[in-house]
Order: sequence, then C-alpha cells, then structure tokens
Amino acid sequence: MRDQCDSNIDLKTQELIRRIKNEQPAPTEEPIPSPLTFFEPIKQKYLRDDRIKRMMNEEKSFPIEQSYINLALVETKEQQEIEKKLKYEHNQILGTFEEIYGAKTSVDVEDIFGKCKDQIKKVLMLGRAGIGKSTFCQYVTYRWAKGEIWSQI
Repeated sequence: MRDQCDSNIDLKTQELIRRIKNEQPAPTEEPIPSPLTFFEPIKQKYLRDDRIKRMMNEEKSFPIEQSYINLALVETKEQQEIEKKLKYEHNQILGTFEEIYGAKTSVDVEDIFGKCKDQIKKVLMLGRAGIGKSTFCQYVTYRWAKGEIWSQI
C-alpha cells in the first residue's frame, strides 16, 4: 500500500511539473512611466494655448506673451480691513483703486510661490470678474510648457 501511495504522489508531482512547464509565464509588470512621459502631452496642450481671444470677437486673438502684465498682490488681512471700512462708508463715493485696495506689491510670475512657507506650495487667486485670473493661469502654464519657469516640476 505504501508503494501505491508513493506512486500516486509521484504521478501527482509529475502532473504538477508538467502543468507548470506548460503554463503561460506571468505577465511582466510594465515599468512606471517617467514624469516626463506623463507631462509631455500636457505641455503640448499648453503650448498650443499661446493666444488670448478677444471677448467681443473671438476670431481675433493676441499672443499671450505680448498681452500679459504682472500681477499686483494685496495682502488678505489688509484687504479685509479696507473692505470692512468701505461697508460702513457705502453712502460715500468710492475712491480710486489705490484708495480702496491700498499698497500693492508687483510680483513676477517666477516668484509667485516665494511667500509660501509650507513645503507644498499653493496660491489662491481671488478677484472680481475680468481681473485676469484665467489669463494668469494660461500665461503661467504656457511659460512652464516652454521651459521658462519651474523646470523642476
């Protein structure tokens, strides 16, 4: 009986070996693409968006590099205090932009993250309609795609 068990084990072992030999190899994992491979189509899209369309006549457009002007930053706390004061003076005629918004700091696009203290850099853009938030984003992504700013990203 022991011989029969050993024989049965041998048969099962040989069957397993045969299956393993005939089995398809496990698919090899594809290498993870480099960030450059991932970013290239995105950069190409941003490079195509190199013009600003006119609102009234979208067939006419202008090169973004000739149309963009630098931002003026206004500190949030200062801005909130001025707006609170203006609410109480709503019956008076509003003053000039400088009177309303106070001192501004001109900032180059390259330095927009300069005041960020955290490791993860974030900027929140707020402003009324038409002030240039979307144009800023379009300009920044275009310059990044050209390799002019933040090439380490």
